[in-house]
Amino acid sequence: MVKHYSVMEKDEWRTWVPYFHPQHGSHYIDLPSGQILVGYSFQQEASEDHFFSTAKGLHLPHAVWHGNDPIGPEVAEHVHHLFDGETTEEKKAAASKATTKDIAARASKIHPLLRMRVW
Repeated sequence: MVKHYSVMEKDEWRTWVPYFHPQHGSHYIDLPSGQILVGYSFQQEASEDHFFSTAKGLHLPHAVWHGNDPIGPEVAEHVHHLFDGETTEEKKAAASKATTKDIAARASKIHPLLRMRVW
């Protein structure tokens, strides 16, 4: 199983909890934007397909297959506080170059169960 990452509303995340893997589940941190950064694994492939075709939110590039791809400006806007810099603009610039692996590493310093792993 591979952990995925998304930025989404907490209320929407709650509706998806039954679809996540019963043992590995999902874990999140609150973001200053009011959204959450959530890491999750699915119980079954059909749940994963359903989630990615209907869930609102911003999905980070797949951690294994595209973990070195940039996260994109929309996600960077929500997670820039995780990056070093003296100004918000410096943090946003650093976040805009980040990858899913970078986000997982930084978020796991806040919540260790957000670290990227393959089960």
